[in-house]
Amino acid sequence: MSRVRAILGICAVGCMLALPLSSAQAGAFSIYEQGARAMGRASAFAACPSDPSAMFYNPAGLAMLEGTQVYLGGTAIMPSGDFSGSGALTGVTADQEKQTFLPPNLYVSHQLSDQLTLGLGVHAPFGLGTKWPETFIGRYAAYETSIAGVAINPTVAYKLNDNLAFGVGVDVRLSKLILKRYNGQDVGGGTILDVATADLETDMANAIGFNAGALYQATDQISIGLAYRSKVEIEYEGTATIEQITTGIPAIDGAVATLVGDHDVATSIAYPSVLTAGVAYKASDQLLLEVDVNMVGWSAFEQLEVTGLPTGIETIEEDYENSITVRVGGEYWLKEDMALRFGYLYDQSPVPAKSISPLLPDADRNGITFGFGKTFGNMTLDVAGMYLMFADADTEGLAALNGIYKNSALLFAVNLGFALGG
Repeated sequence: MSRVRAILGICAVGCMLALPLSSAQAGAFSIYEQGARAMGRASAFAACPSDPSAMFYNPAGLAMLEGTQVYLGGTAIMPSGDFSGSGALTGVTADQEKQTFLPPNLYVSHQLSDQLTLGLGVHAPFGLGTKWPETFIGRYAAYETSIAGVAINPTVAYKLNDNLAFGVGVDVRLSKLILKRYNGQDVGGGTILDVATADLETDMANAIGFNAGALYQATDQISIGLAYRSKVEIEYEGTATIEQITTGIPAIDGAVATLVGDHDVATSIAYPSVLTAGVAYKASDQLLLEVDVNMVGWSAFEQLEVTGLPTGIETIEEDYENSITVRVGGEYWLKEDMALRFGYLYDQSPVPAKSISPLLPDADRNGITFGFGKTFGNMTLDVAGMYLMFADADTEGLAALNGIYKNSALLFAVNLGFALGG
């Protein structure tokens, strides 16, 4: 019975609560695309933010906006992926089911004076999920996972002079986690029987952090941006519901029966800090180029402690590593009211091979972006697209579900901007 308890406790609950650890600003569940204009430039936006989404990328940029401005829209995210087994799982394959995620964003800025600007942003900096066939052997880790989240970001920016501005905001995070999985029991001879299903859902949890930034216009052509988003620690509480699948084997069925029902679980997760540095170069009146680097402090996440399991307190080793994302973007104005945008990014995964699973098949990725902007009087339309190409996520024999995950994603964004005057 102790073996069944370990399977149901550690896997069903511990793995679920480890899921969001790649969802804050870098990794598989990050959503760094928080505005179509920025996304068209590969989100290289910290050194020359030019719409109210600046409060996400660099809050100091709000100080450079005039009057009252509204910027709202959303991004369609369409991931795809498959699994090919290695070693004992050679020949085992599975495709992720197609899903489309639609995280929205809304930003409002208001210039109180020549120096002071206020802003409010609502966006989803983390989310997404994975869904696999229920017949996939990976169902014992998870066949469906999702993260729903939102951040509310009131911001204030101050322009010290025409060349230097600062900004700071409060980062209120809310998130909820869901996982569905099967539980299996090895009965020997390479046979695993389904003995239960486990569905876990947390309450909507919340926590508060901050973001800050500085923007310096070094010359008429060069601007420098520096932004920081703090670590945010969220206390999650949820319920794991275990339902039995009878096998006809009394010893197994009896052990599983003692675990059927609802179990209260809890953990604490520290989403990492993000430091961004960027340089923008205005090559001409028509062409702007920018390079940004995001540095994410994932090394702080070494292990996860989960309470409320049938086996008591469990500690799961993760050993994530710091990661870096490099973003290169540009904007070319065909005429005064029409612009083309383009970009490239390299995003380094923080996930070691031993932590790769159906919940989080993450790997380093390259992305290309394009965008278009058109102004109609006081209204602006921005559209953008992105294609993400992932390296193979190879477990290297270190994970229980040994194999290679191949992933890619398409993203499309649309935003409308409105200049409402003073």
